[in-house]
Amino acid sequence: METIKNVVLAKQANCDSDKVLSYALKLTNRLGAKLTIGLCYQYEPEYLRTSAYREVNPVKEAFQYVKHEYLIDSPVDYRLVSCETEDCDRADETLTVYLPDLYLMDKTEVHDLYSFIDRIHCPLLLLPPQIKYHPIQHILVVADLNEKDRDNIPLHAKSLAETFSASYEMMDIGDLSASVFDKKERKSSSLLSPKSDQRRYAHNLHDMGVPDLLVIMVKDKFFGVMKSFYGPGINLTQLLDFPVMIYKV
Repeated sequence: METIKNVVLAKQANCDSDKVLSYALKLTNRLGAKLTIGLCYQYEPEYLRTSAYREVNPVKEAFQYVKHEYLIDSPVDYRLVSCETEDCDRADETLTVYLPDLYLMDKTEVHDLYSFIDRIHCPLLLLPPQIKYHPIQHILVVADLNEKDRDNIPLHAKSLAETFSASYEMMDIGDLSASVFDKKERKSSSLLSPKSDQRRYAHNLHDMGVPDLLVIMVKDKFFGVMKSFYGPGINLTQLLDFPVMIYKV
């Protein structure tokens, strides 16, 4: 990742308060990038449309709401587009045409993470719906350093940190046999000397403090890494309450 010039956000076309959109605008402004906002909707079939529906089109109303409430005074270079799907995790079929360098989603809108991430060819940033923006100053990168071509992983981590002007540390999860959220029978963490190796083994994330951004950096073993890290019964509504990035290298 050299630069982030195009950021894409897929969101529901509604008139609700949207902290994820506010976060996306502030992050994009911080990065000096362009933001594409894809509003996801599903038109009512013609035979079900009432006269009230025709007079006040809910999609048009949502566009006007977003413009008025979020974009009217925004310094961000943006475009507002429509995606004819009610599922935000299917909007990539429309939004990938904008060649995103970073794809943002409310994590509760992602129903099948594994199939979704396989279709996204840029870093995916999953955000909790009640997130409040603050600058990313410390990044925690977890990766399986037993991966093939693993020497490239630290280079990607360093580049990502430079993009956000943040510090970072790396954790090796190659030997993880269960979820890091399972505190039972967990080995103690071992911090290796920064002079020799800056990796830290991810046996217990709870003792590490809360980073501004957790990056899961994966290559060939995505499914194994994700299931090891989160456990086989992944539930996106129960994930961490801070930004999580899935970064394929």
